[in-house]
Amino acid sequence: MRTAFHQYFQPAETFIEQAWKDGFIAYDASALLNIYGYSTETRDGLVALIEKSAPRVHQPYQFGLEYARQRSSAILKQVGNYQSARRSLEDVRQKIQGRNNHPFLSEASLTKYREILDEFSAQERELERLVGADPYAERLLKAFESRIGPKPSPERLMELHAQAQQRYDSKIPPGYEDQGEKPERDAYGDYIGWRQLMEIAMDVKSHALLVIDDVKADWWQRHGKDGRRIIGPEPRLREEFFAETGQHVFLYTSEYFLRTAKAQNFAEIRTEMILDVAESLEVQRGAQLATEPKRERSSFASEKSEVPAITEELSLTKGLAASDEKKSAPLTKGA
Repeated sequence: MRTAFHQYFQPAETFIEQAWKDGFIAYDASALLNIYGYSTETRDGLVALIEKSAPRVHQPYQFGLEYARQRSSAILKQVGNYQSARRSLEDVRQKIQGRNNHPFLSEASLTKYREILDEFSAQERELERLVGADPYAERLLKAFESRIGPKPSPERLMELHAQAQQRYDSKIPPGYEDQGEKPERDAYGDYIGWRQLMEIAMDVKSHALLVIDDVKADWWQRHGKDGRRIIGPEPRLREEFFAETGQHVFLYTSEYFLRTAKAQNFAEIRTEMILDVAESLEVQRGAQLATEPKRERSSFASEKSEVPAITEELSLTKGLAASDEKKSAPLTKGA
């Protein structure tokens, strides 16, 4: 029965362990671009992990292309976050530095406040410099050297675009949720990358570990009224991948890739790095859910859904995350 309905259930732990030993790894652009939103320590740690995984990487051309196209915009978005925060703090400083009315702060406190503003400005400048001189991009480019799949011909792209549109019209994942939100060229990107991922799996005859921070419902099966809880990969994706390639696909957000890499002894992962990534992704998910149409959210499985609830919520408390390291990460995100 497990074989017939494998797309709905968590694989056996021994099978997951084998996939981590033998499978190839691919990084969606969403995971690579999110690197720029983390602290310097976490960013360095994630890039180091990607470098360590490089011999196992087979990267779809489309994922690499989207990273290259969107890298500068991702950096400038973070620069904008600093600018917005700094303006807000400046407004507060204007209200508290006068001596005519309350509220008052001591000179020592005002000095500390100015130091915070100066630190924000320094970090803002440091990020902005990455647009032109990006050591993280250089490390990624080196890690992915000769690990990128072939560029599709114009004829092949037209064929893929037509396939994508047919699938989107029938709400077949992945990528249909991008239609109407992105330009046509970009809206077809998820499907193109997915197709290239399957072609790689057929070529190398190996299971795929895909790291992806896009948590829309055309990649993940989501649970609850707000869709905040992730059950696992969209079952139709797992079903199609196996039918097309004879291999299995394991999807991980960056958080759960770190957790599982630690549990599988793939690399030494600092708990602080996991928490940093988890917190950032939780904010990102909340922002995404706030912009999703209500009609779409209502289509998610209700709390009485018959779909097996095989994972815990992605949002974990720091207490749970910092508990006994023997409590390994939920592996079902990679099911």
